[in-house]
Amino acid sequence: MKYELLAKAEKGKLLINRHVIEEVAERFDGKKLLVHIQPIGKAISPAQRGYYFAGVVKAAAEYFGFEETVMHDYLKSECNQKVITLPNGKTKTIVASTAGLNRKEYTEFVDRCIIRLAELGFAVENPEDYYNRKDNELRGELAAL
Repeated sequence: MKYELLAKAEKGKLLINRHVIEEVAERFDGKKLLVHIQPIGKAISPAQRGYYFAGVVKAAAEYFGFEETVMHDYLKSECNQKVITLPNGKTKTIVASTAGLNRKEYTEFVDRCIIRLAELGFAVENPEDYYNRKDNELRGELAAL
């Protein structure tokens, strides 16, 4: 089980909800824990996530005949790799999760996906055209009501 908590560093102190920390500590009583602290960038916007999953993943999956989850996994494996160092000093390339990416990193990931799909012969609709088309489709559906 993994917990992520938001905190703020201010004047050399870490400001965090002490009650939450105590509750987590009770759940793991007697166990050693790894505490990971990193700054958070701007969060991925719903529009970014929506464009990636609908405008990129879904469209590419339909084009290539894959399920969307398979397409997403493929794009992660091709476009979101990271190199880790093993305890023996050797390095290994792994597929990284997109969940921890900030807005800038996610944009770069989506751009790499678009380039990879273009190399495979699929042209991804740019975000502006995608949202304009979706807006027009919605207007048409509403007008038909």
